[in-house]
Amino acid sequence: MMKKNIEISIIIPCYNAQQDIATCIEAIKKSSYKNYEIICVNDCSKDDTCRIALSYDNVRILNNKTNCGAACARNKGVRAAKGKIVIFIDSDILIMKDTLKKIHDKIIKEKKDALRIIY
Repeated sequence: MMKKNIEISIIIPCYNAQQDIATCIEAIKKSSYKNYEIICVNDCSKDDTCRIALSYDNVRILNNKTNCGAACARNKGVRAAKGKIVIFIDSDILIMKDTLKKIHDKIIKEKKDALRIIY
């Protein structure tokens, strides 16, 4: 997955997300679109969130020094992102198999600057 020209960076702010992070990452990994990176930003979790996220290949973990909230974690993720497209999802979100492709196609093919998707 870690390709030179990554199209999509998926940023997941995480705080005590051990109950959800595995299923969130697994849903992303089942995506039909494969040119992406996953960045989990650990916001000082006190549970096994990091250990679980690190058990997956090609998942980067960024650790905040202090708990600063989801917005701060998202900003840290954006600064580290390599993709042309940035997607924010929370650790309790499960994307569908075609979600990344639909986002990519809408932005790239239709030359959109931003999207807001609510299911």
